[in-house]
Amino acid sequence: MPLPIKDNRMPKKLFQSVFVSYGVPDEGFAARLNESLKQSGVKTFFFREDAKPGAKLHHVMRDGVNAHERVILVCSRASLTRRGVLNEIEESLQREAREGGVSILVPITLDDYVFKEWTPDRAGLAEALREHVVVDFRGTSGNPRKFDLAVARLVSALEKEQTEGAGGSRSEQSRSEEHTSELQS
Repeated sequence: MPLPIKDNRMPKKLFQSVFVSYGVPDEGFAARLNESLKQSGVKTFFFREDAKPGAKLHHVMRDGVNAHERVILVCSRASLTRRGVLNEIEESLQREAREGGVSILVPITLDDYVFKEWTPDRAGLAEALREHVVVDFRGTSGNPRKFDLAVARLVSALEKEQTEGAGGSRSEQSRSEEHTSELQS
């Protein structure tokens, strides 16, 4: 009887899926980030590539935020003043509340605006966002090494815990299935 063959390869890392939220003025940065995430094995939703022509914008936003495990939010003066981005923040925070406080938002910052100057009209919005750990992408536009280090930090935060086999934990699978069924109904 032949002996079983051992597979000494490292198990493939699994990542949470992400919706990339950004304002149009930051689209160049967001496209670069999206490409780096995809190259790292992260499944992304990026509006320019994935939105269906003719779909209503608010449906694309709501469905995107709710269909993905995490929302990467590009925080900058240019993005945080856009109505669509503000709607995505609110939808993400509502989802966090619905899911018992689980962390959905992953804010990343390109400047100091989110920390020092941002005062949105909706009371409590800035404070709720600032309760999240913010990944620092300041100064990465002309510094490829700094950009790569920030992406690596972000990607490591998106790794799924593999507590029950290769498919991730039961709760992660359940959340994914719930979001999929919500979108289909």
